[in-house]
Amino acid sequence: MVGFAVIAPAFDLSNQNPRTFRTMSLILTVSRFTLATQYGSILWHVRRYKTTHVPLGLMAGMNLASSIIYLGVAFGFKESGTTSLWVVWFIITGIETILSVAFSLKWKVLGFQGTHLTTRMSLLTFILMGEGIITICSAVTKIVLNANSWTSATTGNVTAGIGTIYVIFMIYFDWRRHLHLPRIKQLAWSFMHFPFHLALKLFIACSSQFVIWWKVFEVLYNTTAEFEAAFASVADPNFNVTTEWFVNALESTIGKVFDVYPPKFQDTITAISDSLGTLAEIPADFWEGAYPEDDPIYGQLMNVTETLSLAVENSLFATFNINGFSSFTSFNGTEDELQRKVEGQNFSKFNTVFTYAFIAAGCTLILLNILFIISRTRNWTPFNYVRKGINFLAGIGLCLISIVVRTPVTEESDQSKMFAYTPWPLPTLLLVFFCILIINHLPHPPPFFFGSKAVPSDNAGGVQEWENIKVSGDASSAENKTAYQRVHVRGEDVEAGHHGHSH
Repeated sequence: MVGFAVIAPAFDLSNQNPRTFRTMSLILTVSRFTLATQYGSILWHVRRYKTTHVPLGLMAGMNLASSIIYLGVAFGFKESGTTSLWVVWFIITGIETILSVAFSLKWKVLGFQGTHLTTRMSLLTFILMGEGIITICSAVTKIVLNANSWTSATTGNVTAGIGTIYVIFMIYFDWRRHLHLPRIKQLAWSFMHFPFHLALKLFIACSSQFVIWWKVFEVLYNTTAEFEAAFASVADPNFNVTTEWFVNALESTIGKVFDVYPPKFQDTITAISDSLGTLAEIPADFWEGAYPEDDPIYGQLMNVTETLSLAVENSLFATFNINGFSSFTSFNGTEDELQRKVEGQNFSKFNTVFTYAFIAAGCTLILLNILFIISRTRNWTPFNYVRKGINFLAGIGLCLISIVVRTPVTEESDQSKMFAYTPWPLPTLLLVFFCILIINHLPHPPPFFFGSKAVPSDNAGGVQEWENIKVSGDASSAENKTAYQRVHVRGEDVEAGHHGHSH
């Protein structure tokens, strides 16, 4: 694990570093050789039990063979050029997984029943959620640089990000009803954790990005408002506007932003200085009358002001490591064209984050639902079907929200896209998951709402619910009659009142 963490920053399939790839292959070699040694050691200790020889020997041999293959692949990475040998890692890993599962199904000694597999999967999930809290808190340290940084919208976003993870934590552990499942169900439940953890990790990473992106948008909205206030003063016939006043107003606005979020690139400072210098050359008589829009000075004023706004915007993005400039290191156009290109690149990144966030959130909810369905061991009632159907629909709905930023530009789509640039995406996610939590903790309604057949549900905490129980041998009834009795749901056992029936 330490080796993976060390080589991960330099691991790039498109720009292969032979030393990194050889190291990766050697790490895999050592790990499989270690596993082969462990299985061999266990085989030696249980050598008196002949039924264990074949399964443990196969596992030791499989890991030893994998170790030899990985070692051979390590010598295939040359100093010059690229190679596709890394594909062998994934092929061998896939074969190892298939064989390990097949062996565990064939021989009980290699099976997962009675082990701590489910507990450890849950612990890994808990660790990922804890890392998510840390990730969001790290985002907070980037955006909160003084007391004024804590606005109501920023506070709400941080609260929503952490709250969503906590609600997912409650849903996951409330739905993990049984520590020991039948063999096939246990394997399916364990394997489903890979896509679940992938979706959860991606969702948490995007949630932390939402915190940063909203702070950027918030500062931009405030800056734009001050720019518009300056232009409103220009349009006021009762206000005596001069070139010096106008330049000072814009420079003061930009200075407020740069005092808190200083620019990372000298080119940004140069571009803003040049733009302000151009504005300072506007003749004094320009402000005295109504200027037509086809006036070249007016056109220059609008272009330079827009360039200033874009420069501040792109500098602010770069401050939070959203650096669109990295894609245009050899750009040969004008400064205005460069700023426009960088802005487009930055918002393209935001659209990607927004899309991944809602798709990952929807997949997380869908996979949570699938995990619960796999782990459920009791019969289903119509109310159970309705609740799980709502869960699936909510997950699909979250995925579909991602198309908001991908729709073609129209008057209607512009209105819907504004949702993405507000502080509401994270609170929306929290609201959906919280509603799912409430819906899935509602007790079963009386049986007449969903027919005459009702069985206990898997509600957390062993809540009391109505259950339809056949009563036989009752002295007050000549025939078997249906009676509704309150029952306690505890684990796998359900006791029907004093009749002692076990279900």
